Amino acid sequence: MVAPVFASAIPILSVPMWVQLVAVVFGGISGTIVGRRSEFDLAGVVALAIVTGLGGGIVRDILLQHGPPLALRNNDYILVAVATGLFGAGAPTTIASLLTKIQWPFTLLDAIFVAIYGAISADMALQLNLPAAPCVMIGVIGGVGGSVLRDVFANSRPEIFRPGTLYAVPTALGISLYVFVVRVLNVGNWFVLPAMAFIVILRMVAVWRRWSLPEVADDVYLFAQLRTRVRKINERRRRQP
Repeated sequence: MVAPVFASAIPILSVPMWVQLVAVVFGGISGTIVGRRSEFDLAGVVALAIVTGLGGGIVRDILLQHGPPLALRNNDYILVAVATGLFGAGAPTTIASLLTKIQWPFTLLDAIFVAIYGAISADMALQLNLPAAPCVMIGVIGGVGGSVLRDVFANSRPEIFRPGTLYAVPTALGISLYVFVVRVLNVGNWFVLPAMAFIVILRMVAVWRRWSLPEVADDVYLFAQLRTRVRKINERRRRQP
């Protein structure tokens, strides 16, 4: 059998296959939880599981342009995503109700999913010898892409764009650290697992401590107050003899 012409362009990932499939499962579970919350039917829940579990990786592979997306080169990715969606859709109502009401399991699953996909995506970009900044960007897109598509398909504002606890920032910091260690310090790809753990821990600590970035509206108000203060000071100075 003749090998596909794109076979030589496939990056050799340092992330084991089973870890990648775990990411698909976790992404699919988060998709099913959102689908159950939104009262989707069976097809809708399964579709949302597939979109969440595979969407970020497909967007990543389209940007990298190294052949068909990885999810389309192996049956396992799609089959695992579909199986996860069917399992989530068929879960007993009591379990589904518990998962949809308690926030921390969803947050933890989403954090693990984003961390694994982010590290995988950055690793692929590194294997293709892209510069450091694009490697970080690809890692972040691959990490949060599935969650963004999940929220868009569920007709809600993506979590990355909502005011609240840090979401994409832990991913960006963890991926930046991974790219720096691999590319600058040249220590090898063994740091991928610590980078994943760093992203998950930072995300969960941010939720626990309620860390968040300042809202733009608050900054605009602050600068307006500062300008008003400066104007009053200048007016007082002009009135002085």
